[in-house]
Amino acid sequence: MEKEKCKVSIDQYVEVKQVVAYLEDLVKGLKAGSIMVQHGEESVVLTPPDMVEMEVEAKQKKDKSKFVLELSWRAAPAVAKEGECCGDRDGKAEAPAAKPAEPAEKKPAEAPKPVKK
Repeated sequence: MEKEKCKVSIDQYVEVKQVVAYLEDLVKGLKAGSIMVQHGEESVVLTPPDMVEMEVEAKQKKDKSKFVLELSWRAAPAVAKEGECCGDRDGKAEAPAAKPAEPAEKKPAEAPKPVKK
């Protein structure tokens, strides 16, 4: 059976100090061996191997700047367990509940939570 695709997206305006706290939590999670990205009821737990692909992009045009950090990797087949996605840890695969459309106003981002092994 094909593994369920899980995705959590956060697109919000936040203060720089919140971004710093988010990145610090991300570093703690990476050091611990796994990270959980959570937004509301939706969550995804990622467990990177020792080697990951890292892409960094920085752009500046007139009055707009952009910085992108992307980490990617392929999991070993034995690591991925069927039905273990989107915060579901009991082995039962369920489709995530439909999420109502959010207002145009951006809300503060939630920091990733380190997952302890």
